[in-house]
Amino acid sequence: MSDMRYFGSYARFSTKNKSEGALLVGADHLVGMEYSVDFVVENGKTTAWAKNRYGKNIGFFDDQVTYRLDVMRGRGWSMFAVLSAVGFTDPSDEVDEGFYWGEVALFACPPRYEEETRAFMGRVAESLIKGKRPNVDLSSSSIDAMLAAKGDWLPEQMLPTPKKEKGTAILKSSQTLSEKLIEQGRAGNKGCYVVSYAFIAIVVVAILLIAKALLGF
Repeated sequence: MSDMRYFGSYARFSTKNKSEGALLVGADHLVGMEYSVDFVVENGKTTAWAKNRYGKNIGFFDDQVTYRLDVMRGRGWSMFAVLSAVGFTDPSDEVDEGFYWGEVALFACPPRYEEETRAFMGRVAESLIKGKRPNVDLSSSSIDAMLAAKGDWLPEQMLPTPKKEKGTAILKSSQTLSEKLIEQGRAGNKGCYVVSYAFIAIVVVAILLIAKALLGF
C-alpha cells in the first residue's frame, strides 16, 4: 500500500455456516449494495467481518485481508465496501459440506478523501449492478484522476467475474430486473413492488404453462 490516499481491492469473505450463508441468496444481499467492515475479537484474535446495511455480520475475511484492514483502521482510515459477487462451492476432499461465500469491492481512505472515495464507490456499484467489474486497485495517477473527478470517473480497465473454479457456481454477479425493482421499491417507489411481484407471478405462470405443454397435464 504505497499510496497513502486510497486503497481498493476485491476480497472474498467466508460465511459461518451453510444456513447463514444461504442468506446471501436473498434480497437483503444484492450486488451493488453497500457493506461496512466490522472488527470482532474472539479469544484474543481479531477478525474483520463484512456487515450488511441491516447491521448483520454475514461473513468474515481471511487473516491476510483482516491484517491489511486492521492496519488501515489503526491509521484512522475510513472503510466501506459493496457486494460484487456471491458463489457456492460444492463439497470436496477438503470440505465435507458445501458452502456459500461472497465477494466485495473494498475501499479505504483517510477521512479527508472520504467524500471523493465514496462517490467513486457509487460509480463502481452502478457498474457492478450491470455486471461490469471495474478495477479498483488504482495506480497513483488513477487516484489523482479519481479524486479530481469527484464521482465522475471510472477506470477503463474492467476485470472478469470471479473464476469459475471446479465445483463452484457463481450465483450473483449483477442485479436481475426483479432485484432492481425491489431496490427501487425500497427507495420509496411503491409501484415497483407491485411490478416486481407481478413479474415474478408472470414467470411462475410461464413455467407452469411450459411444463403443461411438455408433460401434457
